[in-house]
Amino acid sequence: VDDDDALHLLLSNTFNRYGPEFLTSTSTKNSESPSTPERLAVSSITSNNNNQYQQHGYEILRLAALDHNHGPALHHLALLHLQNDNTEEFRHLLSKSAATGHPDSLFLRGHCHHSGTDGHAQDLRAAFDDFSAAADGDGHVDAMVSAGAMLHRGVVSDDGIVVVVRDQQRAFDLYQRAGELG
Repeated sequence: VDDDDALHLLLSNTFNRYGPEFLTSTSTKNSESPSTPERLAVSSITSNNNNQYQQHGYEILRLAALDHNHGPALHHLALLHLQNDNTEEFRHLLSKSAATGHPDSLFLRGHCHHSGTDGHAQDLRAAFDDFSAAADGDGHVDAMVSAGAMLHRGVVSDDGIVVVVRDQQRAFDLYQRAGELG
C-alpha cells in the first residue's frame, strides 16, 4: 500500500467511524472541503467543540505526518507544537517538513533562520537557501520577495564575509515573478 492509498484508507475509516457528520462538521467553517488529511485534521482540531473529533483530528494529523512523512501534515503538526511553546519539537518537525520540499515550511524555516527565532539560530545563508528553494520549487510568493530582498542588497556577515552575493537582476526577476503570481 503506497502513502496515498494509506491516507485515503484513513479518511475512509474516519468516515466509517464517525459518519458523514464528522466530515461535514469539520468543513462547515471553511469555504473548501477538507479533502486532504491535514485539512481534515486541522479543521477537526480547530473547528469543533467535540473533544472526540479533536482527538481524532490530532490522530489523523500525527499519522499522516509521522507515519507517512506527509509534508503539509508535518508543517501543521509543527505549528501546533509552536503554539504550545514546544520550540524544540517545532524545529524538528519543521525541518522534516522542509526536507519534503513543502514550500510553506521552507519559507517559515527561512524566516526563523533570518530572524533567529523559534529554536533556530540566526543563519542568513540558511535563510536564503530556504527562501530560494521555496521560491524555485512551487513558486512561493513570499519566499520570492524575501530571497529577492536579500539578493537586491546582498548580505555580508558581521565578520565581513559575503553570505549572499548582490544580484539585482535575479532580485528583479524574483520580484517580477512574485508580482505575476500575486
